[in-house]
Amino acid sequence: WVPSHVGIQGNEKADRAAAEAAASGEITPTAFPHQDLRPLLRRAINHNWQEFWTTQKDNKLHVIKPYVRSPGSSPSNRLQDTLASRLRIGHTHLTHGFLLRREDPPICVHCGVQLTILHILCTCPFFEEQRKKHFQQFYKYYLPFHPTLLIGDEPAVPFQKVLHFLEDINILNKL
Repeated sequence: WVPSHVGIQGNEKADRAAAEAAASGEITPTAFPHQDLRPLLRRAINHNWQEFWTTQKDNKLHVIKPYVRSPGSSPSNRLQDTLASRLRIGHTHLTHGFLLRREDPPICVHCGVQLTILHILCTCPFFEEQRKKHFQQFYKYYLPFHPTLLIGDEPAVPFQKVLHFLEDINILNKL
């Protein structure tokens, strides 16, 4: 019963029908469109996926991609997707090809430390000038060089800039 319905013929009829239905205790099954379930299922699946992802140990990609999400529907470039994946997990032909060749890990010829994607993108002093050229906003806004900001899900620079940087330092074709 709704007070504002008093005196309005159609509304009083609806109130009586609602009262009768509530008093009867019967539940009438109604058809539920399967399209209405999709968002609920998607949310539940993503929630379970995120819980699983968060509990994984020794997950190298988790540092760069702490949250899972379904791939977008935008058209993409397969080569760029492959390069992005390799960079994100840090496994490229340049940095991990030694495993297949049964050799020692590669060493940076400029620094004498093990060659890694993190070293190439963020810390090698030899590439400082190229970093300044391609990642100006990091210097302008004093952003730290962290892989998440370069190759994460929501990077501070377009992926094209990362590719141009790697091309400029003659490494892109070795990944």
